Amino acid sequence: MSKPLTCTRCGTQVAVVDDTRGLIDHGPAVVDQEGTVHPDPNHADAGEYPQNTTVMASATRAVCTAKGCGHSWRLRRRFDPHAA
Repeated sequence: MSKPLTCTRCGTQVAVVDDTRGLIDHGPAVVDQEGTVHPDPNHADAGEYPQNTTVMASATRAVCTAKGCGHSWRLRRRFDPHAA
C-alpha cells in the first residue's frame, strides 16, 4: 500500500519535480554591425531552426506544496513517473 510522501519540516504532502538542463539549436549565427549575434537568415536551412531541442533531467527533487514552507530536497529514492 502506498502512502503520501511528506515534507520533513511541516508534514504536508510534497510534489516531485525534475530539475532540467536544455539545449536549443538555433543554427548558424552571424554578428551584425551593432555586435548582436543572431541566426543567419541567409543560411540554406534558416527556416528549419530552432531544432534539435533537447531536455535532460539533472536531478529529481521533492518540493513541499505548503505555502510558506518552501522546503525541498534531492530525492534519494528511485522515482518512477509511470507507476500507479
